Amino acid sequence: MLRPAFVLDATTGKLPLLSLVLVTAPAAVALVAAARIVGARRRDHRTEAQALSTAALLTLLTGLFLILHAVLARNVTLADSANALLEASLRTALVLSAGLLLALRGRPDDGAIARWRLLVVVTAGAAHGLVSGGLWLHPWWGSGSLAGGLPLLNDLLLTFLAPAVLLAATARARPDPADRWTRGWIAAAALFALLWAVTATRQAFHGATMHLDPIGRAEACAYVVIGLLTARAFRIDALRTSRAAWLHAAAPAIGWTALVAALAVFGWLASPWWGVSHAPIVSAGHVVLILALYAAGSGAALSLRRGAGAFDRAALCLSVGILFALVTLVVRFAFHGADMRQGLDRGGLETWTFSAVWTVFGLAVLFRASSRKDVSLRWLGLIVLLATAGKVLLFDMATLDGVVRAASFLAVGALFIAGALVARRLNAGHKGVADESPDRSPAP
Repeated sequence: MLRPAFVLDATTGKLPLLSLVLVTAPAAVALVAAARIVGARRRDHRTEAQALSTAALLTLLTGLFLILHAVLARNVTLADSANALLEASLRTALVLSAGLLLALRGRPDDGAIARWRLLVVVTAGAAHGLVSGGLWLHPWWGSGSLAGGLPLLNDLLLTFLAPAVLLAATARARPDPADRWTRGWIAAAALFALLWAVTATRQAFHGATMHLDPIGRAEACAYVVIGLLTARAFRIDALRTSRAAWLHAAAPAIGWTALVAALAVFGWLASPWWGVSHAPIVSAGHVVLILALYAAGSGAALSLRRGAGAFDRAALCLSVGILFALVTLVVRFAFHGADMRQGLDRGGLETWTFSAVWTVFGLAVLFRASSRKDVSLRWLGLIVLLATAGKVLLFDMATLDGVVRAASFLAVGALFIAGALVARRLNAGHKGVADESPDRSPAP
């Protein structure tokens, strides 16, 4: 007996791929045609036409996701937890889609039932998605699991990104952006987007064992970069004039939290040399990934600087500090490869290479401060140079004698002279800027 094409496979819980295509395409076309007919015949039914067009788009997107899911999971036997996560994600998407349609059909003269219906449907959909996908069935800390597929093309799109987009679109359709319900939906949309970024990162590092493996060095760096970029998003100037302008008030708290986390991770926890973890690094490629994330963290921290306040100076100091740790780890990696926790050879070539690289780094920071007339950068460069000089005098030269010791003294002297000349140039430049400032009143 032939089985109908639209019957669900009871053993795998999957619809045939052909069935998904034959269901999605006619439904989307019918909804688009209905929207055109309603919009052409009845101009006073414009909201109904918009609702039908939105329903067509949502139907098409849902069908395309299910088709993608069927393709990626074709040779994968879905566990009950994976089916549960997919079903819960579909319920959340359908409820939030209904809420978006209600928001698009809303009118200023809607009664109390119509207004509360929208609030209840959207809030219930957001709560269902956060509780089911974000807590109970989360594939990391919950009881759910993901189907097979690429790291960024899997059920997480429907579980987290789809609710984020639907909630943002619903909030945009609301007439009052300051309404507490609208604010809550925008916050939920941001939380869904953050959950997707964190969960997708976790899956990229661990795959199917994401609920078992501990957090590694590179993974911790990736989370911190996500946190810094999130803080940067809250400090965007355009946010002040948008419907989510109230989120700008949370930027300082989120920014300071991200800076503290970055300092802890990049300064101590994630370092393959002096970090807290003694687990061996599997390959040189892993070290390269960590170094690349250090560079990304430095850039993300620097992007937080928007002015000359305390937070901006802290972001600049953190960025330079992460970059300093990066160049230090690069030198260590050049001498020891992936095994960077070996002892340091006092007085050897490696220690002098550190001193030379740190000197170049400090001078580069000073010259950058000179070009930008930045006082904070100037002090950072001087601190690096002074710390390098102290290292040479107290550490490097402790094992030297004779001609090498004298040459080392000359090198340290040249270092101080170079730093003093750059500092003098910077001071002269700042004095000239202060003298030409239009705020200074002319002498009588």
